[in-house]
Amino acid sequence: MNRPTPELEQRFSDWQRGLTLIDKRNQSEQHVADRQNELIEAVTGGSTLFAAYLRTQLGIDIDAHLDGPQLPRKLDPSEFRNPPFELERDLFETWSNDLSAREASQPLLWTRCHLQWIEQGQFGERLDEAFLGTLSSGTAEKQTEAAARNLLRRMGGLPHVRGKISVLSDCPLSRAWWRGKMAEVVSQSSEGTLDSGTIHGVLHSNNDAWARLVGDSVHRITVANHPRLRAALFSQYSSADRAGNAVHAREMQLAMQILARRGPALMFDALEWSELIGFAADAVAQAKEELSPSTAPADGPTD
Repeated sequence: MNRPTPELEQRFSDWQRGLTLIDKRNQSEQHVADRQNELIEAVTGGSTLFAAYLRTQLGIDIDAHLDGPQLPRKLDPSEFRNPPFELERDLFETWSNDLSAREASQPLLWTRCHLQWIEQGQFGERLDEAFLGTLSSGTAEKQTEAAARNLLRRMGGLPHVRGKISVLSDCPLSRAWWRGKMAEVVSQSSEGTLDSGTIHGVLHSNNDAWARLVGDSVHRITVANHPRLRAALFSQYSSADRAGNAVHAREMQLAMQILARRGPALMFDALEWSELIGFAADAVAQAKEELSPSTAPADGPTD
């Protein structure tokens, strides 16, 4: 997809900020509410109306061609919000040669892709179910705010509220690409013991575990980005899946923290694979012990 201009990036940021009530001192509650209601009306009006709304808000000419990656097939609302494993694999394999990590880290790129897919009818006409989702309980104002945030998160992420990891964990289709990409990279560092599909299954098994992993990798434990370290840890969960055998999110997070304290990235390159596997097994055992007896069943998948 063509690289966006600085003007388009600023327009996108202004659009997102105008739809979320963050600082009441600098925002008119009524103005934000009016914009949110306009958004919801566009979504519920169907794909043609919503696409026209997006092009206007983002400053994309009605005749401008969008050349983003294609979806392999149409998605129903539940598949879009939380793709099953087979679909995630299909999405990544379809896009594996179309996107770079730099491109896939940009919320605007994913928003433009979603505009393209909406115009192609790939989400059908039940757009409110896909993008707005289940509204929070409480007043109508809170429900409207929640709906707007749901849409912005799912279309590309909400960086000014959720930070840089939002595009990695909050946007379902971006999340699918990133999990597939991490699985591909980590597999290459697993001494031939793990294929990318197995690793992707581990990452797919629990959305909360994925959010914690990328959150720590970006903000707290940079050594957790080391693919060999990740491979050793993921090997301890190689049978994980979402069908009743999901990774326990807090356990894997704690195990990674324990394992990361073993030393700098150079150490992980120097270790024999069997030794690194042993360290990973010990870290998981220690995490289980520290969390017991309060350890609950594996966290369920989150949207």
